[in-house]
Amino acid sequence: MCEVELDATVAALGSLHLAQKELFDTVDQLRSLGVGKIVDLPQIVVCGDQSSGKSSVLEAISRVRFPVKTDVCTRFATELILRTDPIAAVDFSIEWQDAGKSDGKPREEKLRGLDGDKRGIPQIIEEATRLMGIDGSKKTVSTDVLRIRVFAPDVPNLTLVDLPGFYYGSGSGQNYHDRLVVDELARRYLGRSNTIILAVMGASARISQQKVLNEAGAVDPRRERTLGVITQLDTLQPGSQTDRYMEIATGSNEETRLKYPWHLVRNRSEKESSTSNDERDATEAAFLSSSPWSSIPEEDKGIKCLRSKLSSILSIHIAKSLPSVVEDMRRCTADRTAKLARLGKPRSDPRQLNEYLVNAADEFGRLAREAVQGSYMDSFFFDGLASSASSDETNQDNGDPLAPRVRKLRALIRDLNRVFVTMMYTKGQGRLIEWVDGDPMDSGEVQPVPEYLAGVEQGYQINEPQTIGEYDLKLEMDRFAAQNQGCQFPGEPNYGATLQFFQGLSTPWRNIAETHAKVATDVCHTFAKKLLEYVFGADEETRERVQAEFVDPYFEAKREALDRKLEELLPRRVGYAIAQEHEFERRSRVRHENRINRQIVLLEKLQADSGQEPGMLPQAKKVVLRGGNEAQTQHLVNNLCRQNQQYNLPSAERMIDNLVVYYEISRRAFTENVVILAIENELVCEIPKILATGKFAGMEDDAVLDLAAESAQIQHTRAKLVGELEGLRQGIALCEAHSRQKRTRLGLEMGPKAEKPASFRRNLSVDIEDVE
Repeated sequence: MCEVELDATVAALGSLHLAQKELFDTVDQLRSLGVGKIVDLPQIVVCGDQSSGKSSVLEAISRVRFPVKTDVCTRFATELILRTDPIAAVDFSIEWQDAGKSDGKPREEKLRGLDGDKRGIPQIIEEATRLMGIDGSKKTVSTDVLRIRVFAPDVPNLTLVDLPGFYYGSGSGQNYHDRLVVDELARRYLGRSNTIILAVMGASARISQQKVLNEAGAVDPRRERTLGVITQLDTLQPGSQTDRYMEIATGSNEETRLKYPWHLVRNRSEKESSTSNDERDATEAAFLSSSPWSSIPEEDKGIKCLRSKLSSILSIHIAKSLPSVVEDMRRCTADRTAKLARLGKPRSDPRQLNEYLVNAADEFGRLAREAVQGSYMDSFFFDGLASSASSDETNQDNGDPLAPRVRKLRALIRDLNRVFVTMMYTKGQGRLIEWVDGDPMDSGEVQPVPEYLAGVEQGYQINEPQTIGEYDLKLEMDRFAAQNQGCQFPGEPNYGATLQFFQGLSTPWRNIAETHAKVATDVCHTFAKKLLEYVFGADEETRERVQAEFVDPYFEAKREALDRKLEELLPRRVGYAIAQEHEFERRSRVRHENRINRQIVLLEKLQADSGQEPGMLPQAKKVVLRGGNEAQTQHLVNNLCRQNQQYNLPSAERMIDNLVVYYEISRRAFTENVVILAIENELVCEIPKILATGKFAGMEDDAVLDLAAESAQIQHTRAKLVGELEGLRQGIALCEAHSRQKRTRLGLEMGPKAEKPASFRRNLSVDIEDVE
């Protein structure tokens, strides 16, 4: 029979002063509001190795009977919730951790047909064991939770949890997998910062063979919320083990020293299982008064003092943690309010659905415009900063180094354009010319891709250009010019051949431009999908339908449009294509004069080395320096070149000059056109128009229903968020009311406070005034 001895329970747990009771009542009400499912609330968790006597300790504290036979081990977590209620009753439920395995059962299922007044806890545990599928062979431990609620008048609110015991080996119906389940279950409960760990050690086993202290220390390394209890002292024989446990109990062993002194308890033996609670307490008191345990201070032994100690510790713990609980509730309130706002208003008829779509389209357009303009004020642009390091978003992005940056679209597009320009200037030539005198083309003015853009550069796998020396290029162009002679006068450059040679030099442009267009389109597509996720929030079904209906087709069309635009922008293989002839003439003349100057300098050096007379060199230098006409200058240099066989005919050099200038002007124009006319005008600036509200205005009702009908999952999520918000807001109001009551009570107290016993202060290491 399930015994709930109300008088004994009230005597044991109801001796708390007003401050403690107010704290316990506040936490209990928070739990009743469902806040405990959202934030961690203070509770006491009993843990220990198998057969350490922890269930007996739980029974002694709560005065509710549990099975404590040596061949019965706890197979799952059992939460014992004591609650104040005018009518005495006991009810039971199972909280399923895996809804799928329970064939669609609700997450928490009441156990019907079990009368708490007629059936005892052992029978309840047997029934729960059967329902959880624990058969003792294939499955011996469950992660599901048996919840026992005890309602009675004037019973202080308290939650106690009994966990399956730790063990090392396997056998006797236990295996390695079940051991991992037990350890994980313990970490889940013990790891909560607001949990008081009641670590039970059984003296019947060697200290080195018990895991409980290691497990508690892993989650509470400073040992600030762990209280140790030693049981089964009556099984010890005089000798070393007794001395070892005395060292632990007195705190002389540094390795096992805790913030709170260890506590000694003697539980019922199997022969004493039928004794009353008062008889059990009397037997314990007599035993702990005998040697050697009589030397332990009274406040550190016996179940009565343990109840008092736990109540005091828990009340102080609640008082210290309640402000952080309030902060957690405020944070969770803000989080759920935002999620609820992102779900939008409830919608069922076509008018509501259309309004929902129009609002989503407006929000999409607004944020897309801000991203294109580089105005990053909305929270959307910062949500990705934290999530970029998180596993969820990293997995969704499949390791794409650009994905974490796509929210700030303008910044990323600018960096992509920088990489594109660098690629055009460093890898855009079909062949890289190695100049004899170090004369670079404009590409020498462009630096390699900066190190901070290394991740951006990864998408541009462009081959390095082959190199050709200047002298070999002149020979090749001479042969090419000879093979393509027209009707020009002898010695004059063949400009048609120059244009044909340019086509080969600009061959890589297509690949670089197409790569840039692909990378930019992928980035914009990813941006649009992340913006949809933000706008539609938890409404995944509508988001996926909108993406499939509007966004994905948009970018497929844009890829084709960009292909056509690049084909339009690429240099023609026929025809004359110089828009700014004056620029070509100016740059060609400058390059020609610079080349002549370099030739004169080289000839001076050659003549000086060979001892020849200066001849016409001084006259040539004067002509060049004072900007003489080109014909006169060229005539002088031609005469000089005839004296040195290193130089080809001037026509080849002039063809190279024209080729280089034409290449540089065309490259700049093409690069700017790709960035502005293709990437910017054709792609980026059009993103805010993807979900133009006009697309939804004329839709038929059936089409609107198909596109944006609210799923059952969304309805469930909204109801869950509304319920959690209500509980959180009531919980905050409850804590604020408690705080006001506390300040009022402290203001009304008269006279000096009674001095607390020194032993009590030593026990808690915290003045009870922290609670009062």
